[in-house]
Amino acid sequence: MYCDEKHGPEWDKATALVADGKHHEALDVFQRLYDDDVQEALVEMGLIYEEVSEYTDSVYLQKAAECYRKVIEQYQDVHGYIGLGKLYYLGAGVEKTISKLLICLKMPVIRAA
Repeated sequence: MYCDEKHGPEWDKATALVADGKHHEALDVFQRLYDDDVQEALVEMGLIYEEVSEYTDSVYLQKAAECYRKVIEQYQDVHGYIGLGKLYYLGAGVEKTISKLLICLKMPVIRAA
């Protein structure tokens, strides 16, 4: 979990489900939170898809990449850039592309300047 902010009982429920290894149930709760405009839920979903994939299941890795792309497009969230950059570096669920990795690493710095 990357987010330390409190988002209420649903967030607590989702994080408890992750801790118990109930990833698919946690994804459902995080999806509802995202639908209620909790942007951090989308990053958490990407992290869960990565964990469930064990970096071998390309379907889950592609879903992680989709979550990161969406959070970047909608919110320019730094954690989305980091997550997507990691996937580009590993070639996990996306083509291993150093140029796209570098863009992911530069964008949070540029936005902070």
